[in-house]
Amino acid sequence: MRWTQPFEAKGSIAGGRWSVAVENPESVVTVPGGASFGADDDRFPDITGQVQFDTSKGRIAVSGLLRQVRADSKSPTVTDQSWGGAVSVAGVVPTVGKDDVRFTVSAGNAIGRYSNGFFSDGIVGSDGQTRLAKQWLWYAAYRHFWTDTLRSNIVLSGANASNPAGTPAATNRSTESAHVNLIWSPVASTDFGVEYIAANRRTEDGQSGHLSRLQVSAKYSF
Repeated sequence: MRWTQPFEAKGSIAGGRWSVAVENPESVVTVPGGASFGADDDRFPDITGQVQFDTSKGRIAVSGLLRQVRADSKSPTVTDQSWGGAVSVAGVVPTVGKDDVRFTVSAGNAIGRYSNGFFSDGIVGSDGQTRLAKQWLWYAAYRHFWTDTLRSNIVLSGANASNPAGTPAATNRSTESAHVNLIWSPVASTDFGVEYIAANRRTEDGQSGHLSRLQVSAKYSF
């Protein structure tokens, strides 16, 4: 459930909106030994809020998150909960012509599943208590139009967690990725693209892996 309210221009701000939402709660916690499970007994919904400012320099949004992370009866060793939150700043800033810069920076101790599943929501220690890791995420992209129908994006992103002592060895600790693409839109609502991706991932025990991929895509938007 979401409540959104626009607000009028004031000074250098051309307008904007604010919103508050109550989201379906769901926690995925890591238990001793490294296994993860979805906790289905969260007692409170996730609460999110955002204020978006439309200015002459671009669009800026500030967001917040408050949620309960709970391990329940699916774990044989624990029924425990912790409260956590996060803040995020995102923006779209026009540069030259149709080009723009896009960015997001997020930090908190309850980002968890909001990182597209890369981080667990909580870590259950050998003492049965649920602890929340400090987590940071960032994203930056530059979009350049070569012509009206041909454009490219250069995208850099990263995520890092300061996991509590006793975190299982295979738990994700950090990742970085880089993307570069070329997208052709010969007619309205149609995109054909080619993209190269390079990425790294590290776990709590220092193990690492590398991804290198070339992919093509075709999309029609209805």
